[in-house]
Amino acid sequence: MKFRNLVCCGLISFSTILSAKEFFVAPDGKDGNGGLLEANSFRTIQKGVDALKPGDMLTIFPGKYHEAVFWRFNGDSRKKTIVRAKYPGTVLIHGDIPVSGFKKVNGVKNCYALQLPIHPEAVNECDSLSVYSRRLSYFQGPDIASYGAYHYDEQSKTLFISTHDGGDPDKHVISISVIGNHGFRIEPLPLKEQHVENVEIDGLVFSGFNKRDLGAHQSTWGISILNPVNCRIRRCTAFMNAGGIAMENTVRSKIEYCSAYGNGTENDVSAGNIIIRSGQDSVIDNCMSFRSLTYGIRFYGRNINNILSNSISIGDLRGAIWIKPCDDLSKLSGIYSPDLVACRNSEYSVFKINDYDRSGKNGKTSLAMNKDSVVSHGRDFADPHNYDLRLQKGAALKKGFSGDNVFFISPNGKDEHDGRSIDTPWRTLKNARENSTVYFLPGKYAGGMKIDKNNVVLAGRGQNAPAVIQGAENGLDIAADNVTVCRLSFVGSENSAILCNGKDITIDRCGFSMQKIALKADSASGLAIRHSAFDRSVEKLIAAEKSDGVFAHNILMGKEILPRGFTACGNAYGVSIPPGEAGAVKIIPEFKNALSGDFSLKNEKAFRGRSLDGLSFGPYFFLYEPEDTMPDHLAPIQIGSTTASIGYTMRGMPQKALLCLKAKDAGEWSQFPDQAEECAFRSISVTGLTPGMEYQYYVVASPVMGYHLGNHYLPEGLNIRDPRSIRSPVLTFSTPLADRPSRVYHVAKNGNDSSEGTAASPFLTISQAAMKTLPGDTVIVHEGIYSETVVIPTSGTRDKPVTYQAAPGEYVWLDGTGRQMYRAFAVFGKGFLNFDGFRFKMYGTGKANSSGIFLLFGGNDISISRCFHDGRAPGYSPSMLHARNSRKISMRNSVSVGGMSSTAFVNSSEIVIENNVFKMPSIWTVIFYGKPDQSIRFANNIVTDNLRSKTDQAPLRIENLNSLAEENNIFFMRFPRDLRYIVEHLNDGADSGNEWEKIKLDEYYNLIARNKGSIFADPNIKALPKMLQWKNASERKNDMKKGIEFERNVNNYENARNPNNHHLYRQWDFSDFFASPPLFDGKGKKIGLDREQFTTFPSKPQDTSVWDSRR
Repeated sequence: MKFRNLVCCGLISFSTILSAKEFFVAPDGKDGNGGLLEANSFRTIQKGVDALKPGDMLTIFPGKYHEAVFWRFNGDSRKKTIVRAKYPGTVLIHGDIPVSGFKKVNGVKNCYALQLPIHPEAVNECDSLSVYSRRLSYFQGPDIASYGAYHYDEQSKTLFISTHDGGDPDKHVISISVIGNHGFRIEPLPLKEQHVENVEIDGLVFSGFNKRDLGAHQSTWGISILNPVNCRIRRCTAFMNAGGIAMENTVRSKIEYCSAYGNGTENDVSAGNIIIRSGQDSVIDNCMSFRSLTYGIRFYGRNINNILSNSISIGDLRGAIWIKPCDDLSKLSGIYSPDLVACRNSEYSVFKINDYDRSGKNGKTSLAMNKDSVVSHGRDFADPHNYDLRLQKGAALKKGFSGDNVFFISPNGKDEHDGRSIDTPWRTLKNARENSTVYFLPGKYAGGMKIDKNNVVLAGRGQNAPAVIQGAENGLDIAADNVTVCRLSFVGSENSAILCNGKDITIDRCGFSMQKIALKADSASGLAIRHSAFDRSVEKLIAAEKSDGVFAHNILMGKEILPRGFTACGNAYGVSIPPGEAGAVKIIPEFKNALSGDFSLKNEKAFRGRSLDGLSFGPYFFLYEPEDTMPDHLAPIQIGSTTASIGYTMRGMPQKALLCLKAKDAGEWSQFPDQAEECAFRSISVTGLTPGMEYQYYVVASPVMGYHLGNHYLPEGLNIRDPRSIRSPVLTFSTPLADRPSRVYHVAKNGNDSSEGTAASPFLTISQAAMKTLPGDTVIVHEGIYSETVVIPTSGTRDKPVTYQAAPGEYVWLDGTGRQMYRAFAVFGKGFLNFDGFRFKMYGTGKANSSGIFLLFGGNDISISRCFHDGRAPGYSPSMLHARNSRKISMRNSVSVGGMSSTAFVNSSEIVIENNVFKMPSIWTVIFYGKPDQSIRFANNIVTDNLRSKTDQAPLRIENLNSLAEENNIFFMRFPRDLRYIVEHLNDGADSGNEWEKIKLDEYYNLIARNKGSIFADPNIKALPKMLQWKNASERKNDMKKGIEFERNVNNYENARNPNNHHLYRQWDFSDFFASPPLFDGKGKKIGLDREQFTTFPSKPQDTSVWDSRR
């Protein structure tokens, strides 16, 4: 893997590229200028690209450019057209503006407000790479704390936010996105007939481009090229946009040496950090993806002969590295991710597991770590903490990255060693070779070292302690070209820390103290000093007579004018900022111990979120460490005579948490697990308490390990498998002698969460009503649209369930805010609950493994009835019912439209799914993963087929066939009964296999030796008067070739979508899903919805004149 470029940040080229004309843009230019001279530059990049003809070049000088660039340009296959930064990483094109001055909102936890005349497209917390979730209404009740969210009130022109840690916004770097478009978009003209040919974008940075109302599979990208042919995006960075770097419908094009951080959105779009969509003969190479809210690096769509190589994905939430779907020629080569990757072919790669090659058959040189961690293999990999996974000589592992060009040096090494492992290191650079990497183990080294070999990386190893070169006339003498010095500290040289004599030398993330001259460069061209730190004990930064270069993103204790030929950009100064320096800030650094070579910062948070390239000023690491979190707002929610619900918040996501409880002065602590997942607000309910008793309690949590950008060293003994637990103080509560009478709480759109929740004085949110419930209580929700996720805080009991219901005769919709919310009702470790009469729309799949209209983790004895999920809208909708580790769950007389799967169950049992209608999920109607003795009853339902492109998938995906009790269902399928697979299983009771097997309905009945009465038929429901069907596979094959217009027409009539506006749909309700005439099984029981259950239930007939907007 080319780690000299990827991990050690690459080399900056200053060579001049000949072109027909070269235009210039500068922050102090004017768009009325001619643009052909540096002194006569344009002001805006838009003006610059508009002036270009094929073969021209646009050079952009360092600075910030607040604009969105839209360039219609076809290019020319014979002439390369280039848009470049004068110095890569110093040109920031941004769509956001900073905001500050927030005031605390009294009575609402973690809430701050700012008068703001602009409705933001997004709100960004730049120092933590967080893009806040959007709320359509005020935060959910004064008793519930939010984290990382915002709401803009149009009427009062007020922005309400809650930071990612719940703290004061003015202690963070907050910005709002105000340009709802791509940062840099290139399209051909006309769109359908042309391509963008032979264009190169080099060295630009994009940030803050977002849009609050994004359509499905759409995004606002930092940079995006449509229909590129032989194009290249290189050395670019995108951070905190809805999407990072993208090419669409791509041929023979390349994204290389690019980085993307913190891009993504909870809108359900196919975004992420770096993507080539529908690529052919294209490459993504030497790229890095870090902490995307969605996806990392991927090819997606139609893929033919693509390569994704030498790239890293860490901390990306929904997916790491993919080529998906994958043809036989595409492959991964030299990639690393600690998470799941997906590609049929791989070589010399390291990952958790390859989902497309779990057996490793097509990746014989690749290493699947499974649950193991690379940082546990410091004697195998070159530098696992900094993601160089080339193997040391003698490594116990035999698979991984290829290459024998990595060496090691130690203060206690010997030059007669081979230098190929940390056990046989050199002592000096005497034996260094060209085209190699030399790692310095932590410790102190005598100065006077010299490197005279070209194309070498010299780097400090690990993240636990510095490697310090000290003393001698010159600490390091570089007499070679293309040398990178990375993560080294220099202390106390007599003349200079580094003597530079060569071309294209990069000093990256280094530290300097007690120096007369930090860098002496009498004869060096293309010198780049970036992300380094200079203590006040450095007398002179650079001594240079005939050298040139760039000085960017560094920390300086003093102020000094750089030599002529050097450009300063985006540095942090401990004293006043030099006039005219773009992106510079004043922050006084507090180094831990610069005089001994430790340049970690006591005030590192102050340096985050302000640099032009999205990283911290000065040295930094991509750290893998425990989340910085503590249980907060710990207090009883409701206490009954025998029950208690204890609430708290966790701004990070712990792997596990426990409530420890005992009667005061008793001996043993009882432990109760927290079942919540990816949820800040948490509650643990306990039953079987003694009335009139005082109890003690506390919460203990094990924080999850996460990836962070930071400037500090990790403890040497950090246990990544079992990080240190965190524990709250011990608190007390007392149970009453008797329960209060059961209550009915009301919620209405004209309510107030500070009210009493009565019919005359209702609450505003369902969440606030839920916080008041005890066993036996009922929450009645009145007509209206409610945009919230209700995290159920309390349990019922067997004799006194808690009921949530829509008011009789009233329409109650829960709306997921344009798919930004991914749960309607979340139940974690609660039981004895009833839900009745709710309707849902516009929820998304923001959390891949914990989304669902009803999300039940660790739930029991829960009933869902007469609920309606309309998942129609562009994009993905979640399962109507998603349960894990749950039991005794039932869903009856409900409708589920769409969803990746209609229902999903993991390790759950005693599931009953009866008398429902499942219309056209994307892939599956039921997913059931569990042991053979875990059961699901699926009976008397109407099931229509899934998407036409997914009919190779069986509607019922059941891990163990013995779990399924299926009977008397109607299947309305695209294929006839003798061709359509209905059940997919891994274990049929007699044989437990490693591969999923699909069987038809009659084959299933033969296996269980009984016909259970299900049939293939058209149930005649109004919502699906017509469905595309095929008599055989040839008909399907022909239809699948008919193109986009045919597909759109099918989607229009199958989903009642407006043919002129795909965001508009006919209104559907329960009456549109009644079978006509009513259907009965052999025992006289109804199939599908039971009309008698809806006699007093509101259900509007379909109004063909009304369209429902789904944005």
